Amino acid sequence: MADKLISFFFQISKNAFYKILIFLSDSNIRSKVKSIHGKFTIHYNVDIRTPKQVHLGENLIIRKSCIINGRSKIKEYGINFGEEVYIKEFCYIDSYGGFIKFEGYNAIGQFCMIAGQGGVTIGKYTMLGGKVYILSSNHC
Repeated sequence: MADKLISFFFQISKNAFYKILIFLSDSNIRSKVKSIHGKFTIHYNVDIRTPKQVHLGENLIIRKSCIINGRSKIKEYGINFGEEVYIKEFCYIDSYGGFIKFEGYNAIGQFCMIAGQGGVTIGKYTMLGGKVYILSSNHC
């Protein structure tokens, strides 16, 4: 009985700890990102580089250990997340001076890489499995 009780309290404290981490990252991200539309969830250890060029859509979820880089020379937002976008763990999404646009209702699997130097648009209702690489180039 004592083992079950200890396990129960450990699970509660673990969930509370993660919620605190998500809350702290939420307030930190709101102060840095230029454009936010609606509520979002970004888990711990997510690195958002060039946050002024990232647009967060409504109900966006980014799981742990992702890298998001919005650097762009041709658009105001190098990465534009539409509504209901779900990014799983360990993804690398970098606009590389171009742009990446998620039109909405997208799911991106673990360990995916999207490089948008020549421009990438992920259409509505699109799912990518794990370890998918999308690379575009601009040879101008």
